[in-house]
Amino acid sequence: MDNYINITTPIYYTNGQPHIGHVYTTILVDVYKKFYELMGFHARMATGTDEHGLKILKTATSMGITPQELVDKVSGSFKSYWQQMGVSFDDYIRTTETRHISMAQRFWEYLVQKGDIYLGQYDGLYCLSCEQYYKESELLEGNICPIHERPCEHITEESYFFKLSKYQDQLLDYLQSHPDFIQPAIRRNEILGFLENEQLQDISISRNTFDWGIPVPNDNTHVMYVWFDALINYISSLGGPESADYKNYWTNTIHFIGKDILRFHAVYWPAMLIALDLPLPKAIVAHGWWNIGDKKISKSNQNASMSLAEIIDRVSIDGLRFYLTSGLSLERDGNFDYHQLVDTINSNLSNNLGNLFNRLIVLSSKYFGGVLDYVQHGQEVDDEWTEAILKKAYELRQQYIESMTRFRHFEALGNVMQYCALLNEYITTKEPWKIIKDPQRKNEVLLVLSNIAEGLRWVANLIHPFIPGIANKMNNSLFHQDGFEMPESFSRGRYEVTNNEVLFQRLVNDA
Repeated sequence: MDNYINITTPIYYTNGQPHIGHVYTTILVDVYKKFYELMGFHARMATGTDEHGLKILKTATSMGITPQELVDKVSGSFKSYWQQMGVSFDDYIRTTETRHISMAQRFWEYLVQKGDIYLGQYDGLYCLSCEQYYKESELLEGNICPIHERPCEHITEESYFFKLSKYQDQLLDYLQSHPDFIQPAIRRNEILGFLENEQLQDISISRNTFDWGIPVPNDNTHVMYVWFDALINYISSLGGPESADYKNYWTNTIHFIGKDILRFHAVYWPAMLIALDLPLPKAIVAHGWWNIGDKKISKSNQNASMSLAEIIDRVSIDGLRFYLTSGLSLERDGNFDYHQLVDTINSNLSNNLGNLFNRLIVLSSKYFGGVLDYVQHGQEVDDEWTEAILKKAYELRQQYIESMTRFRHFEALGNVMQYCALLNEYITTKEPWKIIKDPQRKNEVLLVLSNIAEGLRWVANLIHPFIPGIANKMNNSLFHQDGFEMPESFSRGRYEVTNNEVLFQRLVNDA
């Protein structure tokens, strides 16, 4: 099972349309899935939608439709966006599916038999937007939710509880003995601090004031609390503990999430798994938020001047993918700014990579009829630049793998762009358009263009996880390789130009 990896998004709540925050998480997961494929792993990606809860019921009622009609529509919208954006998910799970409902009920019954679920009375503060209960000490003044900045309501009702308090010591021991389980370190320290300084309370896991949810086994007056059933999706997606996919992938699973749902995934979910006598996943990776005007982008705050669809139409899918995955570490929040987005894309994809690739295509076509065949026609030239480009390629490969395995994708992508800048400096310094005027130096020109072509073949492979559309265009135009893989050898081969379209059109910053 060492070469299996399963990478998941959280399942997205279906009371509103996708926004940049959803896109960011999903693109990150897709990037890492494609990276592990480059590394030769059996890589699997799962995403989907969370479709139960009071919020769904209220939204559907306000629209004059049934909850099922609402979730069908919104779930379809999410799925369509991910397909449009080149996201290669292997499973799209919905919590209204029979395979998930039966798994959630099965796990509930197991916990009842184990004595970890009991019936009690809940009295406390509840945020409808979070679908979460809060202690007063966790709220802003006036019992305001710290995430949604809305008042929490006081609720008293009968509820089933999960014995979270029973697993505090086991959770703490596990986190202390598995320092890489929660990434990045700032999030691990946050959860460790919480477990070391707070006494865990048993948590409410059912509601009896509405019926839009998975029915509690043997009690038709209650439905499962939305987050409780939602977390189980990660296992129902794999087919349950008896399935081959579960056996291959579960302990090699990496959950990518936003930092606002860290406690659900780093406290509640591991405790549930321990109680279910199941192993924990490989890692939980929590990223920061994307903000607009210092406010988290969410369904209740989408104050962008343009819709997500309009942004994609203006800057392209690859442009948006590049912007979201470059320059921002997991620890930080990002500020979504359209002008900065355009400048970042133009600087890297048009001026740097695009300009270099287009120069190579034009010069290859002009001087060699579109065919670079250094192995057959070239004569080795003693050249310090050649040595530097080759050495830097191998360094880039090592740095790229190290950065990606440490969840520093922005660093990996930045190093690839620096390598493109080196190749640009090389062609500018060598000036092959001048060298070619001397017939005796034609082999030197062939060497320059062949070095750049091979360097860009490496680049095409390494950028494929991030901007697959551009990588595919490079491959179709010049390299014609069968898929993408982690480059191993810098060896000038035969390159044939079959398409000379511009790699990336420069954007106009007119918004």
